[in-house]
Amino acid sequence: MRDDDRTITFQERDFKGSRYRCLLATHMPRPKVLEFLNSLVQPHAAVINDDFFSPQGFCHPKEPKIEKEPRLLGDDAIREALVNWWLADRSGNPTTPNWDIASRCLVDGKRGILLVEAKAHEDELKHGPACGAQGKNRDSIEKALAEAAAALGTGWSLSTAEPHYQMCNRFAWGWKLAQLKIPVVLVYLGFLGAREMDKGYFGCDAAWQECLHSHADGCVPPGAWGTTIQVNGTPFTALIHSADVNMVVDGAGVMA
Repeated sequence: MRDDDRTITFQERDFKGSRYRCLLATHMPRPKVLEFLNSLVQPHAAVINDDFFSPQGFCHPKEPKIEKEPRLLGDDAIREALVNWWLADRSGNPTTPNWDIASRCLVDGKRGILLVEAKAHEDELKHGPACGAQGKNRDSIEKALAEAAAALGTGWSLSTAEPHYQMCNRFAWGWKLAQLKIPVVLVYLGFLGAREMDKGYFGCDAAWQECLHSHADGCVPPGAWGTTIQVNGTPFTALIHSADVNMVVDGAGVMA
């Protein structure tokens, strides 16, 4: 099949909530996407012109797995170390975390990575994905989460328990990347005004912040947000942002 004949298939979820807005935000012209990404990371990092990001809008919509994308993590040894840390058995195609948006970036002049976990309504937090791993892989994931929590220190409780598993694995992967000498900026992004949802959408930044802090209670200490943690000298920063990314129609056409 020629590239210009490529067929892209979407699921219903791709046209609502956070998934839809991640595709909208990354479907803009490249300078606009870089502007959007920089609004999430500055002054802690910078996304520059030649940095790779994923997804890339509706034409390249696949959610990234950072350990499988050399344009995000170019060092084969680091990508291998991540998988070995997380999984004990690779047979049967076990899953690793998908990210809503991931991008290369510069942190203090060093190549790092931006990881974005996006939400557009309360249920995306309250009913996050469970850990489906069993057997050796379940044990390996629980060990990895416990290792990250112990290293991060007082107030951290990272586990496979629902409904916090997704948040726990986000912070654990951020910590592990920093341990492997990759600077990390982890952004929890609340999309505002997702009115296609029946209820629970975030009407303002304050509503998003309140919902996120409530959800994080008991696993991530409040002081972790907006703070740079040094992991053996490598920075790991967790931030909370909100953005209004909705389809607007004007005289020039349709734009995000």
